[in-house]
Amino acid sequence: MKYDLNNKEHLLQIERSLLPKHFVDHFPEQVIELLIQNSLKQIEPYFKDYEFAKKLVPFSKAEGAVPEDFFFRVLDLDDQRQVMTSYRAMGGDPNKVYIQIVYSNFEIKSAEQALSLAKEIKPHYAKFNPQRIRFFGPTELAFADGVNIWGDQHFLAAHHSQLKQLTAPQEVQIQLEKAKDTSWYELYRAAGQSALLAHPELEEVFHINSKQEMQDLVDKSPIFNIMINGHWGGVIAVARDSDRFFDGYCVQEIIIAEQHRGNGYAAYAQSELFKLLEWKEHDVIWGTIGTSNPWSFKTAQKCGRKQSGSYWFARMM
Repeated sequence: MKYDLNNKEHLLQIERSLLPKHFVDHFPEQVIELLIQNSLKQIEPYFKDYEFAKKLVPFSKAEGAVPEDFFFRVLDLDDQRQVMTSYRAMGGDPNKVYIQIVYSNFEIKSAEQALSLAKEIKPHYAKFNPQRIRFFGPTELAFADGVNIWGDQHFLAAHHSQLKQLTAPQEVQIQLEKAKDTSWYELYRAAGQSALLAHPELEEVFHINSKQEMQDLVDKSPIFNIMINGHWGGVIAVARDSDRFFDGYCVQEIIIAEQHRGNGYAAYAQSELFKLLEWKEHDVIWGTIGTSNPWSFKTAQKCGRKQSGSYWFARMM
C-alpha cells in the first residue's frame, strides 16, 4: 500500500508499524490503538499552530525566517516517495540545525538511500543551512558507519510488569532518600564533571543540569539521593512523560559518584526506585540513551528495559 502523508489514517498506520514488537506482544489492541492516537496528537501543534511556530523563530539565525517555516512539511520527492519533515536545532543551537524525518512512506534501507534522501531535502531548508537529517529506525542499523551515518539516541522501554527486581550484594546497602532540596548539588555536579573527564565522547549527549533545573525536579518529580552504605552515592530522578507511543515514567537523571562507578549500583538504584513508584495499569518506564553511552544502555537492559528503536543521523553532503 502506498501511504499518503496528508492522510491522518495513513499516518496512524505508519505509527503502528513503528511500535516495538514487545509492545505489540504485551498490550491489548485497544491500548495499542490509544498509544498511536496519543502519539499523533502530541505532534499536532506542529502542523498548523501559528502561535506555537512563532515561538521557534528566535531559535533560528536564518534571515527572513517566519513561523510558517517551522510547520511540518510534506515533501513530494517524486510520484512515489513522500517525507514529512521538521526544522530542529540541537540544544536550541541555531548553528547545529538538522531536519527531522517525522514520517516517510518508505523504509530507509541503505546508506546510499539515507544520504541521497538528505541531499534531496537540503534545498527545501537552504535558508537554515542544515547539516544532517535525523530519522527513526531499528536499534541495530547495519549500514551505520559512524562517519556519514551515526546514532543519536536509543529508546529503551518496558511495561512495568516486565522490570527485573535486582538485589545488591549483601555487603552493600543501597537506599533511596527523597530529595527535599538541592543541598547535594555540588556533589552531583562533581560526579558529572568526573564522568565527562573519564568519557569525553559523552560531551554532546550528557548534560549536567543547573541547580535551578535540579530544583525544578525536586519541586515536580520523584527525585532521590542514592545512599550507598550510608553515604551520598548519586542521584536518580524520573518524571511522568510521554514521547510518541512511550507513556509512563521517563528516566530523567541517574548518576553515580565517581568512587562507586563500575559496580552495577546504577542498576540496583533503578530497581529500588521501581518499587517506590505509583504505577498505572499500562505505564511503561522509558528513556533515551545516547548511542555513545554503552554503559547506561547495558544498565537499562539489566533492569529489564528493552530496545525500542533509535534515532539516527545522516550527513548532508
